[in-house]
Amino acid sequence: GADLVVFPELAVTGYSVREGFHHVAARRTSAIVRTLGRLTVEHGVDLAVGLVEETADHRFFNVAMYFSAGALLHCHRKVYLPNYGRFDERRFFGAGREVAAFDTPRFGRVGMLVCGDLWHLELAYALAHDGCNVLLALAASSTEGLLPSVDNRGAWLRLVQTYALCLGMYVVFVNRVGEELGFHFYGSSSVISPTGDVMEVAETDPTMLVADLDWATLRMQRIALPFRRDDVLSLTISMFKRVMDRQQD
Repeated sequence: GADLVVFPELAVTGYSVREGFHHVAARRTSAIVRTLGRLTVEHGVDLAVGLVEETADHRFFNVAMYFSAGALLHCHRKVYLPNYGRFDERRFFGAGREVAAFDTPRFGRVGMLVCGDLWHLELAYALAHDGCNVLLALAASSTEGLLPSVDNRGAWLRLVQTYALCLGMYVVFVNRVGEELGFHFYGSSSVISPTGDVMEVAETDPTMLVADLDWATLRMQRIALPFRRDDVLSLTISMFKRVMDRQQD
């Protein structure tokens, strides 16, 4: 049996919620959230899933929630909402303002990002230095997502392999499959080792990937390639501060 089950971005609602976003949204105290928590107890698994969150003051976010032992452990609000091409997410959702890793009973510290977040390198970098062992990437990537000249499937695979290798962590990329209102979601979910190797990869049909995460491999990779250890965060911060100061001039 699995210890962790991961579903794609907006798995509960479907991606193309558009003007109906407020009808399908859930508060953290809602029945669907309680049900998702209960499922982790009934089946003895952790669960990561995408849905629409409504706050008490009626703001709406595209989120990834992580459940374990009946409880909601963490909620990541998507930071980078695409508003180009056929995407119009900023019309419906607020942008998240925080990225953090969190402790889990089975996997140590875990991080979550949602689709467009992955194309902004600083978020995964920050999670790595927040102690992330496993990065969960929940996506709704379609063939219409990038330029016609770009192979979306190949681009995503290269991206998550780079994160895994350079940041020394497992990456679990879970993408939607099927068609919704003209979007063609191509699946191709994958599990990437800290070595950058592809452990499992799906085709374009609905499927279930199963992979074993070996902590000895994670340990040996960080010993062999101590990139995370050798990063100088004070230098990174000072460089970004200098760039921000220059942009404000």
